Amino acid sequence: MDINTDVVIVGTGVAGLFSALNLPAEKKIVMITKSDVESSDSFLAQGGICVQRDEDDYESYFEDTMKAGHYENRKESVDIMIRNSRQVIEDLVGYGVEFEQENGEFLYTREGAHSAPRILFHEDVTGKEITSKLLERVKELENVSILEYTTMTDILEEEGRCAGIVAENEEGIIYLHAKDTILASGGIGGTYKHSTNFAHLTGDALRIAKEHGIRLEHLDYVQIHPTTLYSKKPGRRFLISESVRGEGAVLYNKEGKRFVNELETRDVVSAAILEQTDGQCYLVFDQAVRESLAAIESYIKKGIVAEADTPEALGEKIGVDGAALAETLKAYAGYQAAGKDDEFGRESMELPLDQPKYYAALCAPAIHHTMGGVKINTACEVLKADGSAIPGLFAAGEVTGGVHGANRLGGNAVTDIVVFGRIAGTGAEAYVEANGGHTEAEITADGGEAAVAPEVQGSYKDGVYEGTGKGNNGDITVEVTVEGGQITDLAITSADGEDSAYLSNAEAIIPKIIEAQSADVDTISGATFSSTGIRNAVAQALEEAAK
Repeated sequence: MDINTDVVIVGTGVAGLFSALNLPAEKKIVMITKSDVESSDSFLAQGGICVQRDEDDYESYFEDTMKAGHYENRKESVDIMIRNSRQVIEDLVGYGVEFEQENGEFLYTREGAHSAPRILFHEDVTGKEITSKLLERVKELENVSILEYTTMTDILEEEGRCAGIVAENEEGIIYLHAKDTILASGGIGGTYKHSTNFAHLTGDALRIAKEHGIRLEHLDYVQIHPTTLYSKKPGRRFLISESVRGEGAVLYNKEGKRFVNELETRDVVSAAILEQTDGQCYLVFDQAVRESLAAIESYIKKGIVAEADTPEALGEKIGVDGAALAETLKAYAGYQAAGKDDEFGRESMELPLDQPKYYAALCAPAIHHTMGGVKINTACEVLKADGSAIPGLFAAGEVTGGVHGANRLGGNAVTDIVVFGRIAGTGAEAYVEANGGHTEAEITADGGEAAVAPEVQGSYKDGVYEGTGKGNNGDITVEVTVEGGQITDLAITSADGEDSAYLSNAEAIIPKIIEAQSADVDTISGATFSSTGIRNAVAQALEEAAK
């Protein structure tokens, strides 16, 4: 079977959904998913989504992210993620996503290795809230078709560019011919014995990418989450959100002793747990912590948390020396009162953990997140081994590398997939416009080859052409002047909603477009959305000039 479309998106998690929502309604889009649409890791995200609270928060947020990643993160990608985090929150709310509020203001929680609370959340099901609402919006779009239980098996190449994908389902092999392809298929967590991921996440896109000479990075960087509910059985484990520790919970080994700063990075905390008896620990908190975080109620209802009126009784219930547990809790309360953790250097100790009842859950580390994947530039274009972009191929989300370095900061996964999902969608729009515009979707069963529109560049009709593209906060309109078949001038005529600083930086794309005689150029780091808007506007203008 052959399917001709404008855009094919591999994956129906947040990155893929947000890409689809940022493509124009006139573009025909086909999305595929290896399982059903609700078996996406995006649904499983619990803790929340990181957001830059204000301008004063930028430096500490940037440093927290880089430090957690052992300074191996791609700095320009981290910058883009942080600077656009507030805008995507506004977009999400516009799509119906609800975050916890108090008196009309967002509530923020904290996770490990964060220097300040900057995590927005929805109960303990933030990922489900975001993904389900975006899925609802996508299902409302008449230009989007979703193929479930469909697996990508290869990439279609045509004269050095990506021309779509090959996929397979119960009906057989499908050739999806597209002007643009977006990989948003997740990581490799499903290949591990103990993981928080769905089992079908086996890294198909990475294998295919390697076969096509696509550059991969940081594949050896796989994150272990410290606090998943312990189970002897192999398979997906239930994750206990890091925000529980962020709100005040502590970790005790089976001897009733603390052994680590609970708010260290995930790799440090996981390593410390694995050194304890049986490689396990107890997450312990009191009634005050319970009341501070609504997400804890779901754990209580699930029956995964032991509870008792005293530390001694709690110890007896979970098989730990109750006297030792009581003594270490008392010591922690002393550190909290003094404002200094003499044992492990924990800085955030807002609660003394001395309010009955007391609660505990048996935890062990498990595979959680892939930091590595296909290498992309700041426009989400997939790169070859030589560093050049592959025309027509974009990627976003956990299938990519670079943003998180060697270790991901808690809460940044959702921020990553939303921000770069948006960039992939807007970049795809520009590419499609620059390469023939919109195609009426058609399906054939003869196995024939689909025609791919030629690249629109090089020679245009003389004249002045206008185009409009979506920027960061509104439309950007440009005038493109063509003389002697060449682009000779490019001017922004309207950009009322854009931040002046971002727009000024974005204007650096203008000489690049004129030099390339095409809109198919890289966006500007630090002004991705504004420069993408300029690029899309130029692509629209050149479509007229090429007729």
